[in-house]
Amino acid sequence: MKKFDPLVFIAFFVSLAILAGFAGWQYQRQQHFKYLKSLGLHAAAVHYPELIPEMVAIGLDVNHLDGGRTPLMNAVDFHKLESVESLLHFGADPNINTGNSINPSVLLSATFIPNRPEDPQIIKLLLKAGADPNARDSNNRTALIRLALNSHFLSALSIAEDLIAAGVDVNAEGTDGMTALQYSVSTGNAALADLLLKSGADPEQRNRQGFRAIDQINSTSKAEAIQKVFARHGADTERRPDLIKKYREELEKHKPEEPATIPPADSSNDN
Repeated sequence: MKKFDPLVFIAFFVSLAILAGFAGWQYQRQQHFKYLKSLGLHAAAVHYPELIPEMVAIGLDVNHLDGGRTPLMNAVDFHKLESVESLLHFGADPNINTGNSINPSVLLSATFIPNRPEDPQIIKLLLKAGADPNARDSNNRTALIRLALNSHFLSALSIAEDLIAAGVDVNAEGTDGMTALQYSVSTGNAALADLLLKSGADPEQRNRQGFRAIDQINSTSKAEAIQKVFARHGADTERRPDLIKKYREELEKHKPEEPATIPPADSSNDN
């Protein structure tokens, strides 16, 4: 009878243990992948930014639309800097239309109320990734115009600098004809007005009512500071009501005539 070799016995059970361990690891791995897929990038963008690289590695699409939203939109709306950075690194498109009339792009969303410490960095990342600085909302306003309208945020000036560096049109106007410079005057933000004038904003550009930027000076208690900025740039520092009136008269003069309406035929004489 062949002598029992304990080494063979040990080797057999070690091999069995390794196979069992590997099978267990494979099972756990498959379960983890199922979990990642069921969780999805949209949820990870808000709650688990550390899982994003792994999700991309197993084939989840960074630009997948869920209810018209991408994971990047979620990350921006919830001010998740780490998620924004990771998603952009893996190719998230910052110019997909959100389908939202107020914030149709992630950049407009990021600049809507930039009151969180991480917001300026998020905006920098979006611009660096190619976000369109001239994207418009339903009122035809760019991010810069909206920023000037709500420029009381501490980070407003640095964000405006980034938008200008990225190529935003400083003379763009909304549907009402208001520009970023006009809003910077009406809100009394002299520092922003100074930056805009340095960057080529036109102080003589008029809105639909015929007002120039300086004509908005009655709306602010910081008129003197605004006037000093305009004087420094060689721009008019006074309101000119007479010019506003003249502009409106010229507009009225060149207003296209409405086509004459032909009255309906009187059918009472047909018989």
